[in-house]
Amino acid sequence: MRQYMLVAKERSWSSRNDCDLYRYTWIDVETGSIWETLVDASYANWSEKGWDRLSREETVYGIYTGLTQTRRKTRVGYGVLTADTQAQLVEACHNQVQAMEVIMELARLRKGSQTTLAL
Repeated sequence: MRQYMLVAKERSWSSRNDCDLYRYTWIDVETGSIWETLVDASYANWSEKGWDRLSREETVYGIYTGLTQTRRKTRVGYGVLTADTQAQLVEACHNQVQAMEVIMELARLRKGSQTTLAL
């Protein structure tokens, strides 16, 4: 099962749906590719898939599973992870800085270093 590190959560206003809109930015742990999920409170699976909880809580940066890739791309070329699945936290980081440090270490490991990774 693919793992994604949550590295950013941004809240804005969706004038189209008249509610908060959340943009989650993820990095694929294996490949380092960037993915995004957009979801708002008008979304049919808002509470069923746990996005209401994830949006209300203080952001828990870390590694998640349970997300599904789509063929769509954002305007800047990032892949899109569907909001039709539920993100499940596997390993939490203390904060956003630690999440980014883990991503940098993973990138270094992908380039051939023999060091082991510890959260």
